[in-house]
Amino acid sequence: MSAKPDSTTASSRQLGCLAWVVFGLLGVSVLWGSWAMFVWLGFDRAIPIVVTLSTGVLSLISFLVSKHLERQREIEQDLRKSKVVLYETFIAFRLRVIMSGKPGIPEVKEPEIQEFFAATTQQLIVWASDDVLQKYVRFRLISSAGAGKPEATKGIAAVFGDLLLAIRKDMGHSNQGISSRDILATFINDVDTFLA
Repeated sequence: MSAKPDSTTASSRQLGCLAWVVFGLLGVSVLWGSWAMFVWLGFDRAIPIVVTLSTGVLSLISFLVSKHLERQREIEQDLRKSKVVLYETFIAFRLRVIMSGKPGIPEVKEPEIQEFFAATTQQLIVWASDDVLQKYVRFRLISSAGAGKPEATKGIAAVFGDLLLAIRKDMGHSNQGISSRDILATFINDVDTFLA
């Protein structure tokens, strides 16, 4: 995984602030310079100079803005790559736990589950969106409270479905027309009976 998203984000913000200060100073300089040329050179001789300088300044500003936006896109792509790996690993493990003990699927023991969630929680704190992190916390709390209680299975499944929807949204899906029930139906047979 890429490291130090906090320092990258801070650097990006500082670069953005510096760019706006430079743009502001350039704008003031162009306005002041244009006014001075009109006063000293006269309108007829100042126009071609002002047009040339304005074109150059606008080209420079356009170049700097495009570079800044390109850097932002690179940061977002790096962050997205890290999220994809994390989310896929998390979902695969959770589905393994759900299917644990079924024919052909080895049982996942409690120590392995605890170890996985300890490592995953650390990564989610760093990489997950705010919405995903909130849904994950809710999922953990309800899962812990309902562990070993068959009557809690429905509630745990519902919050897991909400978490999966939040993960999809963070990955760029609109989730339009998709509910938690639809997500659960991908791995729960007869989901309507299960949720009834």
